Amino acid sequence: MGRGSDLEEGAIAIFSVGATLAGPRAAGRWAGAQNLAGQLAGICAPAATGFIVDGTGSFSAAFAVASGSAVLAMVAWGIVIRQVAPVTWPEVQMPVPGTPAPAQAGA
Repeated sequence: MGRGSDLEEGAIAIFSVGATLAGPRAAGRWAGAQNLAGQLAGICAPAATGFIVDGTGSFSAAFAVASGSAVLAMVAWGIVIRQVAPVTWPEVQMPVPGTPAPAQAGA
């Protein structure tokens, strides 16, 4: 039995880095944003490929665009994420559903 594909291992790394960066307070939101970005890419990439192939009559340009996008993403990842450590989020008091809102000062 195989140990899994590199794509699966990459997806695991992306989500674990995202959860580490977000920390326990924002990991769910961060994972949701990652899923949204992946789903949008899954919608846009086939359409872009179709337009490129329709315009050029060849898949060469479409492969070049896909390769360039991957390299750009890799470079951006390296520039934006300098260290894999939890982000320090500002303290914000979130209301708990079903409880009365706290009284405002000066009201």
